[in-house]
Amino acid sequence: MRPWNLERKLVLAVLALFLVPTVVAGAILAALYRRGAFEDPAALVLAFVVGFVGMMAYLGLMAHGLGRALVSRLQEIQRGTELMATVHPDHRLRVHRGDEVDALAEEINRMADRVREARGGLETQVEQATRALSEERAKLSAILAELDEGVVVATLDGLVTLANPVAQELLGAPTGGLLARSLFDFVDREKVAHFLDRLRAGQSAAERFSLQPASGAVLHAGMTPFLGADGRITGFILALRDVSRPAHREDERRRLLTETLEALRGPLSSVRSLSESLLGDPSFAPGNGSRPLLEAIHAEAVRLSGLVASVGVPSLMGLAHAPWHFEQITVSDLIVVSLRRLAPDGMDRDAVRVEAPTPEPRLRAEVSALSAAFAHLLGHLLAMRTPAGGVWVRSSRRRGQVMQVEAGADGQSTLARLEELLDASVKVGPAGRLSVREIVRRHAGEAWAVADADRLAFRFTLPVEETRESSSTGDGLPPSGARFVGAGTVSGFGGGEAGPDWRRGFYDFSFFDQMERSLLPADRARALDELTFVVLDTETTGLHPEAGDRVLSMAGVRVRDGVLRRSEVFDALINPGRPIPAGSIRFHGITDAMVAEAPSIDVVLPAFLRFAEGAVLVGHEVWFDLRCLEPDVARLGLPSLTATRPVLDSLLLSQAVHASASDHDLDAVAARLGVRIQARHSALGDALATAEVFVRLLELLRKRHIRTLGQALDAARAVRTHRMPRS
Repeated sequence: MRPWNLERKLVLAVLALFLVPTVVAGAILAALYRRGAFEDPAALVLAFVVGFVGMMAYLGLMAHGLGRALVSRLQEIQRGTELMATVHPDHRLRVHRGDEVDALAEEINRMADRVREARGGLETQVEQATRALSEERAKLSAILAELDEGVVVATLDGLVTLANPVAQELLGAPTGGLLARSLFDFVDREKVAHFLDRLRAGQSAAERFSLQPASGAVLHAGMTPFLGADGRITGFILALRDVSRPAHREDERRRLLTETLEALRGPLSSVRSLSESLLGDPSFAPGNGSRPLLEAIHAEAVRLSGLVASVGVPSLMGLAHAPWHFEQITVSDLIVVSLRRLAPDGMDRDAVRVEAPTPEPRLRAEVSALSAAFAHLLGHLLAMRTPAGGVWVRSSRRRGQVMQVEAGADGQSTLARLEELLDASVKVGPAGRLSVREIVRRHAGEAWAVADADRLAFRFTLPVEETRESSSTGDGLPPSGARFVGAGTVSGFGGGEAGPDWRRGFYDFSFFDQMERSLLPADRARALDELTFVVLDTETTGLHPEAGDRVLSMAGVRVRDGVLRRSEVFDALINPGRPIPAGSIRFHGITDAMVAEAPSIDVVLPAFLRFAEGAVLVGHEVWFDLRCLEPDVARLGLPSLTATRPVLDSLLLSQAVHASASDHDLDAVAARLGVRIQARHSALGDALATAEVFVRLLELLRKRHIRTLGQALDAARAVRTHRMPRS
């Protein structure tokens, strides 16, 4: 017999719902009619009301029963389906084989069977994949465990997802290991973040730098990214190699060599000075039996001094360069890392203005330490600046493979306070604390403070990684290809503090008297327009050559036919064979590291005399330069500078032209004549400025009918005689 479906059941229920009450109501009405109940209207109404109420009650009860039966079945299916989908996958719905509801339940059961089969197959596949992954992971772990290098895999926020035992040991991880730990608990966050930002910006495919965890090790790190399915960087891999032993060995070698050379220089200088004095003593004149022995001692002292100077060349020692394990970075990037360190302190990092040359040279730096030093100083500059003042970081490339960096602000402070900040210790990543000076010196650089009336600054010199450029800088300086090549390392520009000349207050005219006694009448009659001039300037370790101060750099530039010849330049750094005092570094910016590769005065001075041959020497307060050079001229057996050539002083000529002016130092004369000085207190910078001043003074001298060398010397002598300068 065919089972009744839901549609038939509903039709039968509806028919029964209406047919039964109709039959019952008709039987009741017929019975009442036979009894004559309809003759009474009230009885008719009552019968109608009672019949209607009864029929409604019946319909309600029947509809409720029908709906309850259907809903209860649907609820049973819903509960069973919920069990199968959640906690009891093996549960199945009861099927009565009667209608569409049962057919629905049967389809749900079949679907549950298919889901169980698919789930079983998926679980089998997952189990197989997990087993294969575990095998691969075990192989990878075995390979990583055998590697001599540490390997760390981390997410972009530094969470470590994989690390081998070597990495755990190198980073000093505790017993629990590195997994699920932050990498930044062990290394400098800002440094790693900087190189990660470079990877994310696509500036390189891999980055190499050094890390110094709290364990004290020096690690060489190689960082490469790994990509997600969408091609974006989702993490990075660090390969770590321990270079502590060679790095520490290099540091120790640098320290011992420096201490040894410093210990030798003093005694050797004393022996040379003593032997020179004894050789000049009449009691040791030729013929004295002790003189040959004394000459041998002096010659050996000179030889040893030359040997010490040559051993001190950084190409042999490496003392003028930052350690090899430091990474390359530009000053701009270094300041970015430094400002990142200030972010947690709420500093106004946008107030710092960075100015750098283009293209920007690279430094070799340990980024954690040097950026911490700059962050320390920038934080104080931001705090000490005036409310409307700015903070800046300016870097400029100096010749001689040196970068000068100035971090300054508009504000007021004492020099003593700024020096304290340089000596204050700063936290250098997880590895410990060092003072700013110690950090800079580890980079073969120097640091000093500057305090003016409304400006305060810190200045640094740091060696650059690149070789010197040979093209002109475009700032009015001569192209490097045109400079005199016999001198070696050039002196550079812009190292010193702006301010008054440190030579002021001294003057010695004996050199001019000697020069005028040696001058021939024919030379005095020569027209100034026909002469060739070499404008000279020097930078020294101090003001007292008789006390051991030496020339650090010297420069000369030719003036011919009344025109400054910028392409005809002599420019050289000089190794003085002694430490450079900090007080003089403040003026000229030349440090021990900068002159370590430079030749000695024995090489530079003869080369300069060849460059200046046949020319009139000119300088501003040139007596000072002559006073510093004459001892070496005499020692080398060269002709006296003032006995073989005329000498003019632009300071005396300025006084002759502008007698009523109160100030005749180089800054004042240049300002009066409209000359802009570039790189004040560098030898070449001051020589170029003096040359421009001298060319303009020549024009003013012609207007005063001073046209010959003799007339210029007479004008200068008149100033010496009647207006002894005290400026």
